Amino acid sequence: MNRRNAVVLVTDDNLLPPALHLWSRLRSLNNRNDTDVLLFMPDKAISEMQLLDLTGVIPISSLFMPTIKYSGPSHVTEAACLRIVVPRYLQQNYSKLLYLDIDVVVSDASIFRVFDIELNAPLAATRWHKKSFDPSMVVNGKLQEGAFAFTRYFNSGVLLINADRYVEAEIDVKAFKFLAEEEGKSEVPDQTALNVAVGDGWEELSPAMNFRAELLQTFLSKMFPPVVIHYVGEKKSWHTPSISHPLRSEQIKWLALNGHWHFLVNNIRVKHLLRAIRRRINGKGHSTPTYIQPQNRLIKDYLAVAFVDHWNVQPARL
Repeated sequence: MNRRNAVVLVTDDNLLPPALHLWSRLRSLNNRNDTDVLLFMPDKAISEMQLLDLTGVIPISSLFMPTIKYSGPSHVTEAACLRIVVPRYLQQNYSKLLYLDIDVVVSDASIFRVFDIELNAPLAATRWHKKSFDPSMVVNGKLQEGAFAFTRYFNSGVLLINADRYVEAEIDVKAFKFLAEEEGKSEVPDQTALNVAVGDGWEELSPAMNFRAELLQTFLSKMFPPVVIHYVGEKKSWHTPSISHPLRSEQIKWLALNGHWHFLVNNIRVKHLLRAIRRRINGKGHSTPTYIQPQNRLIKDYLAVAFVDHWNVQPARL
């Protein structure tokens, strides 16, 4: 049997709504008959959701993750660690995998051309520009990440994986060994674990395949027209307000119309909205109303209603 390609997403309950939107969009863009779009998600969420088509949805319980006593930063989620074991789980049926973090925006169907790349290494990725191009991060010709040094360092939010090479090199085993022994010496342990496990034996993808959102308005976006826009850091594409991107309207409408109203409300960044409102009011010569204060819980719901109304969508449920 000829093995196929797969785009792989892994999510926990916290990022389930944007994960479902990304999964849905990728399926609609998929123009290949040799490629699947897979979403690993919590078992309970699968049982509670009434999806008309569950093709490509896989319960997280299917994945086996080694038990480790991890003592590093709490922001290393189970979903982030589960991506490390996905290639071994899928190897029998898939030869190439494209792993994507949930906080990415995919521009168009050109993303699927990545599977035409001949990949002889365990994986291909893009350099993490903060580490690779900031002189303060380079010491004696090496890139520093916490207590560790690298010749090259990749961002693990977008990974093209050769499943056979990955498993043969025991990348997952080495990565979990690192996590078990890391003890808080790294700023981004799950990403550094993969960098340590692969070493310098990885191939480079174009920056267009993992383009940082804050660089959208720079000359780099013309040099490397983004295929995958990555919202690295605290501010995500679904936050309000957010960095503008071409699919902003589509993403918000999809979340609202598919019953994820509460997710939208909870991801309104009140202090940033208040700042924008104050600027607008003050610009018109009016004083800022005293009731527009961060501690006023009602302002969040008021702004959420106004926001969804702005996009001309009707939430499926409130």
